Amino acid sequence: MRFFILLVVFAICNASVASDLNIYVEKKLKIEKEKNKIIAVARSKNISNESIYILKYRPNIYIYLNDSPIDFIGVIYKKSEPSIDDYQKILPNGVTVRKFDITNDFDFKLGLHRYKAVLSGGYIDPIKNEFFHGKEISTFFNYKTDKNPIHDN
Repeated sequence: MRFFILLVVFAICNASVASDLNIYVEKKLKIEKEKNKIIAVARSKNISNESIYILKYRPNIYIYLNDSPIDFIGVIYKKSEPSIDDYQKILPNGVTVRKFDITNDFDFKLGLHRYKAVLSGGYIDPIKNEFFHGKEISTFFNYKTDKNPIHDN
């Protein structure tokens, strides 16, 4: 029974994307607290035999409270279609980590709450122009705030 429970917890935070082209991306998501900030850490590992390309800018993270999405209130940047220069090449067994502050990006509710953070499990290969489906990666975290970012500015 213990093995099953550990396996389920691992599966929630870790997922791989695979295709017929033998490209594999292992993704992980973790939420860290640094002082009064919420830091999302998205890790992608190339577990294939060929290079992959990961976008250099931060991935989209979605936050939920009781299965309801929390409003994104951060800055939205209008971007053109990414060019190959917008991607980081990851060699086989290579890893890239994106670490970013999401404290002011979401309308976190007053008080202490347990949230779910979700990262897409998909992968877009800009060289082959193909999308590979994967499972969403999610993790849970507790966060307490006494400031409402929309109303207390």
